Order: sequence, then C-alpha cells, then structure tokens
Amino acid sequence: MKRYFLFILTGSLSGLFLRFLLQAELEQPAWSFLDWAYWALLGLALADVVLWGSRWLDDKFGWQQRPGMRWLLGWLGNSLAAALTGYLGFLVFQGLISARPFDTEEQWALLLKGGVILAFLVLSYSVMYFAFYSYRYYGQLRLSKLQEERQRMDLQWQSLRAQLKPHFLFNNLNTISALLGEEEKRAETFIRKLANTYRFMLRSYEEALIPVQREMKLVESYFFLLQTRYPDSLQLDVKLSEEARQKKVPPLAIQLLVENAVKHNQFSPDQPLHILVEADDVNLRVQNDLRPRSEKPKESFAIGLENLRSRYALLQAEQPEVIQNNVFMVKIPLLS
Repeated sequence: MKRYFLFILTGSLSGLFLRFLLQAELEQPAWSFLDWAYWALLGLALADVVLWGSRWLDDKFGWQQRPGMRWLLGWLGNSLAAALTGYLGFLVFQGLISARPFDTEEQWALLLKGGVILAFLVLSYSVMYFAFYSYRYYGQLRLSKLQEERQRMDLQWQSLRAQLKPHFLFNNLNTISALLGEEEKRAETFIRKLANTYRFMLRSYEEALIPVQREMKLVESYFFLLQTRYPDSLQLDVKLSEEARQKKVPPLAIQLLVENAVKHNQFSPDQPLHILVEADDVNLRVQNDLRPRSEKPKESFAIGLENLRSRYALLQAEQPEVIQNNVFMVKIPLLS
C-alpha cells in the first residue's frame, strides 16, 4: 500500500514540476483545477511508462552481467518512451486545455525543452534506480554469503563432532594405557600424534579449504593411531606429487575417506587392508580393498560422503565420484 502511495505521489509531483518548468512556453493563466489534474495524470502516465520499461529491461537484460550497459539502455530507452508519452500528452493538452493555439515554431520549442527536461528527470530516476538495485543486490548477495558460510560451518562442525566422539578418545586412551607398560617411547609418539590430530581438527574448523599437504599430515597422524591399535592390519600407500600437495580440499576430506575405509571393511594381520591415496592434476583418489563387514559398525558414520558432497556443493565445485567394482574408490576434485 505504501509503495503505491509513493508511486502516485512521486508521479503527480513530477508532472506538476514539469508544468512549472514549462510555464514560460505554455503562457497559461493562473492554474485551474483541470490544469492541476491534467499535469498530475501526465506525471503518473510518465512514471508508469518508465517503471514498466525498467521492469521489462530487468527481465531481458539483467544487472549482474553488464550493469553499465543495463543502466545506459534504461536511460536511453526510458527517455525515448517518456518523450513519446510527453508528445501524446502535449497533443491532449493542446486540444483540451490550452488557452491559445501554438504555431509550429512554438510547438518545436516546447517539445524540445520538454524532451530535455524529461531526459534529465529520467536520468535522475535511472541513477536512483541503479543505487536502489545495487543496495538490494548487495544485501541479497551478502545474506546469501552469510547463509552459505553458516551452512559450511555447520557441516564442518558435524564432521568435527564425529571425530571428537568419546569412543574415539577412549579407544586411544586404552591404547596409551597398554603401551605405557611395554613401550614407553612408542606411547610418547602415540600421545604426540593424538595431540596433533586433535590440534589439526580444532584449527581447521573455520577454514573452507586447506592445502593437501596439511591434510596429509593429519592423515599420517591419524593413520599412525590406527596402525598402533591394529598392528600389521592396515597399510597406507601415498602417491602424491608436489604439485598435487599444493592444491586444496575441504578440511578432514581425505581423513574422512580413510576412516570410512577402516570402519566399513574387514582386515586382519593375515589380510591387511590396503588404502591408496593418489592424485592427478584434477582429482585426488582414495582407494581401498573392498571387503565389507558382515554387520555395520554400531557407531553410525552419519557424516560420510553426503557431508562431503554438501561441502563441495557449497564451494560450487564438481561433486565427489564413487567407483565400486573389485575395489572401492572415491574421487574428490582438487581445488585452487
């Protein structure tokens, strides 16, 4: 309701302002009610034409791609449309309201001055419309960025929370307890690797991407903990070039895939689980032997691939790809 009232008020005042500026050329007597009503309606007609033209251009030529061209088209197109509307309005004025006829020279002078005034009025409108659109678009863009950031942090919090579950800590504390009585040096190394693992998880919480090199340090520390708990049952083979190590992935992405492989496959010293991490220029691959457990682990791996896919979607990157035949492989895009 307020918007329509503002439109009517602005259009009417614009028409009356145009009448005031053309006072000398019109040479009209004191303003009558009919005169006021006519110029107010003409102003509304001009405002409606310009507003309709702006919305039509918004549909056909968006502001995002070429805002300068969109602004120029809006000004020129709306100026032309307003001039045609003004000319039709002049014909109505001359036939119904004018107190005297106009000769050809006076008509051209009046139309020329009216056209210049309309061009400047439309210019002012175009500048304000552009400013309003820019403010609204910036606000929407900012809100969208904040929502994406919130969603990304929620996903990473879910991933972090999965790693900080009590069972993970209790299992490692039991391992430390067993090592302290037999291999103190190995227990010291285990504690250091455990601390490195937690430190990395907490520090990477607010980051969208991290270098593969940093992620692999976590994977190596995490895998050391697993190998200590399951001696001779797990093997990790890393084949990454220096260039691949400088690329980036979401935090905990590779660690999540390694954990997934251990959680969902059978292994033993007689049949160790082999996990391969390799990469080309585009993708990083985590591959493991396919030996599914007969029963799923009690603790649900709720984050999993769906979490990883959602995080890549927020980054507007290609989705991870799962390949399953005699081995299980997940390909994740390497990002810059």
